Amino acid sequence: MTLGVLMTLTGMVAQAQTAEFTTPGVHSYTVPTGVQALDVTLSGGGGGSGTGVRMAIGIPGFDGTFPGGSGGDAAQVTARVAVTPGDVVSITVAAGGGAGEDDQSAATPLEGGLGGMGAGSGGRSADGTIGNTPPITPVYTAGGGGGASAVTLAGRFYLRAGGGGGGSSAAYGQSIRDVGTSGLAAPLNLDNVADCSTPADGEPGFPSTDGSIGGGTTIATGAGGGGGYLNQAGQGGASGAGLVSDGSNWWWLHATKPTSATGGGSCYHAASAAYPITNAQITVGAPGALVDPGTLVEFPLADNVLAANGADGWVRITPVAAPVQPSVAPVPAVGLGALVALALGMAGAVVCRRTRR
Repeated sequence: MTLGVLMTLTGMVAQAQTAEFTTPGVHSYTVPTGVQALDVTLSGGGGGSGTGVRMAIGIPGFDGTFPGGSGGDAAQVTARVAVTPGDVVSITVAAGGGAGEDDQSAATPLEGGLGGMGAGSGGRSADGTIGNTPPITPVYTAGGGGGASAVTLAGRFYLRAGGGGGGSSAAYGQSIRDVGTSGLAAPLNLDNVADCSTPADGEPGFPSTDGSIGGGTTIATGAGGGGGYLNQAGQGGASGAGLVSDGSNWWWLHATKPTSATGGGSCYHAASAAYPITNAQITVGAPGALVDPGTLVEFPLADNVLAANGADGWVRITPVAAPVQPSVAPVPAVGLGALVALALGMAGAVVCRRTRR
């Protein structure tokens, strides 16, 4: 069997051993015998979307379709990592950000979309509260941020892919009626830093700070940021703000839309010189939840409507086998005496052939 055939068969075996992890949670992978590197692809979780509404109450200027914001996309990281057979690699698959909640007749505050778990979880969105001057329904909440996925060998190497930011809820109140703000995708820059060893949760969505009870958060809630690593976690979105002119007037003045939640950062780091990371690249990963305005139900007929969760992340590992060494048969040593005898024998053969002629 030739060296080329051996190497081809080795590559086929390595490809057949590709392992995929798609269930959110913590997993492990043991490096097989004969493997010297791993080709790794990992994606964080996408951001969840915020809730919205299709108003049909027969009041000019108020009716219309007001969808929440879509979730931001996660990042996908690929790299080759040197390993040793028997190494046990830790894998964390991130979950997508949770959907916002919509209640058309809410009597209590609503929880915002939950952040997706991960090695650096996504942030949860701000709660939706009820204005009390008078109570205002419906209430919409934003989506949570997606978590970060990670592949690590503690003390040796770290890879982390950030999650997407959540989308805000629709902005709907007396002085503003607008669509939600989509969460921002995880940035497509890949940092090589020691901080990569420390996961960080995305920030939660921030409520209104205008001092009005329910004023900003009834209008729209801020979404959760995506999970990332130390100093590079997604920032939460702020809730839409509004001012109440007096304690008995429920009209909001100077209302603003909520701000975007950002996605979490991605990184890699070789903590040991014996475990280098090569060809590290970053692209768009798991998608955030998309909002289709055509699917929104009409108020006041619907109740307890959910938006959509962001897509879960994934991790794929392909082992790279050690190169096949060619087997070379040893050449026997030939001494001086053997060389002389060989030369005399060849000369005698020539003489014999001449004599016969």
